[in-house]
Amino acid sequence: MRRGGFTLLEVMVAMAVLAFALTIITGAASSSSAYGKRVYRSTVAALLLRGTILDIEEKYRKDGFPTNDVTDKDCELPKVYAKQFKCRFDVLGLNLDDAAIGDMTTNANTLLAKAQETMAATGALDKLSGEGGPKKAADLSNAANQAANAGLDLTGMAKGGDLMQLLTVILMSGDAGLNLLQLCDINISVLQMSMGLMISELLPRVLKRASDRTRKVVVRLQWKDDEGEQRTLEMETFTTAVSQEEAEAIKAMKLQEKIEGALDPTGGAGPAPGLRPPAPGGR
Repeated sequence: MRRGGFTLLEVMVAMAVLAFALTIITGAASSSSAYGKRVYRSTVAALLLRGTILDIEEKYRKDGFPTNDVTDKDCELPKVYAKQFKCRFDVLGLNLDDAAIGDMTTNANTLLAKAQETMAATGALDKLSGEGGPKKAADLSNAANQAANAGLDLTGMAKGGDLMQLLTVILMSGDAGLNLLQLCDINISVLQMSMGLMISELLPRVLKRASDRTRKVVVRLQWKDDEGEQRTLEMETFTTAVSQEEAEAIKAMKLQEKIEGALDPTGGAGPAPGLRPPAPGGR
């Protein structure tokens, strides 16, 4: 007759199953904790990176850009995270040379030429030029009234108003706009030539000025996980600021204002209420 209870083999099998289950549970908890820490560090790194970029942009907006590139420079991090994270940044110029500016200008002229070809193919260019339109200048008073309803003062235009405002009204006024075109004696072909000259002459200066006032900021943040794996988070952005010459001029103006304020006995304020300056010759 068999007594109740478990044999040694059954106990060993049960212990093995229990140990296997505990191993899986412990491994899952450890893995979950590791991933939680990794997510936390990644979130902190993203916030630190954005804050560092804002600090760098603010610094160079006040002090102006350096004339040369700044590479692999240390960032200033809060002391709480300074030991855990390492941060470095670069400030790089755009370096638009004459060849790149020339290519951009050529592309702009090409786009303008294509736009003119499209307008010519659709007949819009001839209509704006007053060639082939069904109504030449049949109702100039209607055109003037249309301009007045659109808020355009022809008197102000005659004295040097906004030409782009006039062209906007013309393009939105239909046939009345064509009459207004005749009324103001605007030659669209001359405007086309002016636009081409503006692109050829003005655009290179604008691009050069923009490249001088724009820098690419690259910030890299590095840290190690609990497993010892090196992590890197990098972000690139573009920022604009005044040049060093302009920054020095602004500082000189502020210094001059401080000097003038120090020399002014009233500190720039008027006389106290109720007090009047003594009359000439009075006691």
